[in-house]
Parts: sequence; C-alpha cells; structure tokens
Amino acid sequence: GYGQSYSVNEIIKKIGLIENKKLPVNCLNLKRKEEIMNVVADISKAKRLLVWKPRVTLEKGLKKICDDHHD
Repeated sequence: GYGQSYSVNEIIKKIGLIENKKLPVNCLNLKRKEEIMNVVADISKAKRLLVWKPRVTLEKGLKKICDDHHD
C-alpha cells in the first residue's frame, strides 16, 4: 500500500506512458452490487510503529514490473 487511491483508468494511463503505447480502456460505467468504489491502504500504523515509509512510487513500481515483463 501507498496510502493513496488510484482508479483502474489511472493505472492503465500510467502503464501506457511507461510503455509508450495508447492502451484502450473500455468502460461501461456499471456499478456492481456491493462493489467498493474506493480502497486506500492505511499505512499509518506501519509508519508509526516500524518507522517505515514507502520507498517506491507507483510509477517506479509499474516501470519495474513492465521492465521485468520484457526480460
């Protein structure tokens, strides 16, 4: 967790920028029953008790995944 919420569309756009590709997004905007629309990891306890903070941004993590995928 990073303590911030990202939409699927935002993630796809970030991956598209990393891969230098226009990735299609098909969205019907249908809400599924009991779907949770926003989820954010609460990292405050880890920060406080472990004196921890994220070392990798979402962008850097996605880039590493994309790079590893091409290896």
